[in-house]
Amino acid sequence: MAQDDDQALAIRLSREPPFLLGAVEVHPATRQVLRDGRSETLEPRIMQVLVAFAQAKGSILGHDELIDRCWDGRVVGDNAIHRAISKLRDLGLNFGHGTFEIETITKVGYRMSVREADGSLKPQVAEPLLDRSEGQQEWRASRRSMLGAGAAASVAGASGLGYLLLRPDPLDVRVADLVERSDEAIRNALPETDAQGVGFLEEAVALEPNSKLAWGRLAVARGIAAEHASPAEMAAAVAGTQDAARRALALDTRQADGLAALALLPPYYGDWL
Repeated sequence: MAQDDDQALAIRLSREPPFLLGAVEVHPATRQVLRDGRSETLEPRIMQVLVAFAQAKGSILGHDELIDRCWDGRVVGDNAIHRAISKLRDLGLNFGHGTFEIETITKVGYRMSVREADGSLKPQVAEPLLDRSEGQQEWRASRRSMLGAGAAASVAGASGLGYLLLRPDPLDVRVADLVERSDEAIRNALPETDAQGVGFLEEAVALEPNSKLAWGRLAVARGIAAEHASPAEMAAAVAGTQDAARRALALDTRQADGLAALALLPPYYGDWL
């Protein structure tokens, strides 16, 4: 019976879903870790140990548990475990730029922590990479924040210029108003209001086809709305995001929203994992 329990605990990489460790994407099935466009392939045993820590959710893992889960209960020396821990520490420090750390708890075992945005460490809780209900909500929220902050700054800038010249262009004011209304709609984080936000921006680019701001905002808004698309609609939704981004970048190769929309477009091609 004990042998059956060990087999149930053993980590099978082919069955493990992708997850996030801070800014690092972990794909157990392919043994890959990704960050900022970089990719590294881990040894199978090292990836198993990383998955074990991710599943521990901040709890301490002792030598025996690591052996049961990652070495199938076989007898291994401390050096094998120390080597795996050393490899993961190097991964977190160098590849992950300090995203996660593994702490030694003297005479007990090891514990993984993830670094917060403020630089503090917290007990690690892995986030599902492809979870539409939770993991993607955080991804989506970050883009909503970016969209709102950028739109507010752009509207404020347009208003300030108008007051400076004392003769604001009615068309510029109308485009700025549509951008602001789109931002307000998308902040509600509902499928119908996301679609409404896209509609405001489509009206803006129809009014002013040379507005790099409107095209850039439309790219980000379409990227957010694409997350509600059905599988049959996904390709067209992603293509719409890319088209708006490219139009913004054709007007200004450094247009921040267009660049961000392309960079933050979720990798729908990987959903088969």
